[in-house]
Amino acid sequence: VYIAFHIPAGGLDGWRLYIDDVNVEAIPTCPSPTTLTVSNITTTSADLAWTENGTATSWEVEYDSTGFVQGTGSTVVTGTNPHALTGLTANYSYDFYVRAICGVGDTSVWTGPYSFTTPCSVYTPQYLETFNTWVSPCWDQADAGSPATTATSFGSSNWNSTGFLNDGSGAGAVKINLYFTGTEDWMVSPTFDLSAGGPWELKIEAGVTGWNSTAAQPMGSDDMVQVVASTDGGATWSVLHTWDATNQPSVNGEFLQLDLSAYTGASNIFAIWAYDGTVNDPEDFDFHIGSFEIKEASADDLAVLEVTTSASTGCSLSNSETVTIQFKNTGISSQSNFEVGYSVNGTPITPETIAGPIAAGDTITYTFTALVDMSIPMVYDIEA
Repeated sequence: VYIAFHIPAGGLDGWRLYIDDVNVEAIPTCPSPTTLTVSNITTTSADLAWTENGTATSWEVEYDSTGFVQGTGSTVVTGTNPHALTGLTANYSYDFYVRAICGVGDTSVWTGPYSFTTPCSVYTPQYLETFNTWVSPCWDQADAGSPATTATSFGSSNWNSTGFLNDGSGAGAVKINLYFTGTEDWMVSPTFDLSAGGPWELKIEAGVTGWNSTAAQPMGSDDMVQVVASTDGGATWSVLHTWDATNQPSVNGEFLQLDLSAYTGASNIFAIWAYDGTVNDPEDFDFHIGSFEIKEASADDLAVLEVTTSASTGCSLSNSETVTIQFKNTGISSQSNFEVGYSVNGTPITPETIAGPIAAGDTITYTFTALVDMSIPMVYDIEA
């Protein structure tokens, strides 16, 4: 038997043809399987299949994490094709190999690897994501689409890892720069089961700074960032909250708390959608997300937003300056007849009573009747 390599005239485009490792060997008595596939992947199982090229009715499967060294994985002998592999871990990447068993001591060479990844589990609160990495486990991102049309082009976006409010740490938050007209990008949460327990609330830490800066910067005239929710796998979205130039979060960061009592199903996805708008505004800012938390809502929870005084700068301070507090009812119950107070440089607090009622989610401003003496030039530390 002669073996030859013949190249007809004009048959090659290059100058040379390289040939190496030519083997002549007996036809295997046990052909290897081909065309490995995986179907019906769940968080804990998958159906592994292949094409049998001989008469084998038994096969050996070896599997483990992607990139494992063959011979160190888990093995199973099966008489079914497809083979239902169980006991897998959610959000995990696997490789598998298969070989045919044609008889005692007669097996094919291994075929593989074939890689697949199990999906994420559905999360049950409590849940806290602090974005130490991005993309965070079981989160996704997209760089096109709106809540009205749904997200498209998954897998990339202009959201990126950063220190919260550009604090220099380089991690622990995500941000997006909104400057170029038409930018619209998504960060999409895992799926949450809110059918048990609760009532639940969504708490998000957010802030706005200048681009790569810690300085304050307003949002543009039609720029917006929305918190949205979906109960149908992302096909449609409902807007829970909108930040824009009229209510943007502080340069120092602040928490947004949203009532999720309307969401009682087993399949809830949340997303934060950032949009630069169509107006070519000069504002160039970073929108930051420091944390995302779903937790049991508190019935009684008041949050101080701001403390101010009537004192002006310079030397015109008097012995009868006023102190004003702005706070929000972040609980789920209306609040009435509760006490507030303030302290100046560690002095005892004299409480005052607010009659209310203040509905859940409402923000009010209250000026204390007790005045403060700021007639002596010094630094005054006011706590409320």
